[in-house]
Amino acid sequence: MLVHSAAGGVGGAALPVPEDARVLDIAASGDGRWLAFVVEEPLPADAAISVTIGPGTPSAEGPLVTKEAQSYGFRTYAPLRIVGHGCSWYTNECSPLTPFFIEFNNAID
Repeated sequence: MLVHSAAGGVGGAALPVPEDARVLDIAASGDGRWLAFVVEEPLPADAAISVTIGPGTPSAEGPLVTKEAQSYGFRTYAPLRIVGHGCSWYTNECSPLTPFFIEFNNAID
């Protein structure tokens, strides 16, 4: 398996990921369809990440292996920051009992 990053200290280089006993145990459970991997260092913030599974990777569902590389991409969250705030939705007046809002760059549950 190779992990690529377009930002941070990785600089787009491919990093080999060794087999990990914890991941192999999870894969052997056969419960659902998913992939787990463990990173050795924190992923860079606000970066495009590409994970590539190489050809010949075995399947937990049968004897077939992947014929060609398969990739999956995602983006890490940016550090949380305030991008907007105010009192009321129409003016900047902060009268008593006026609602206020704070807007962040990332969604908060």
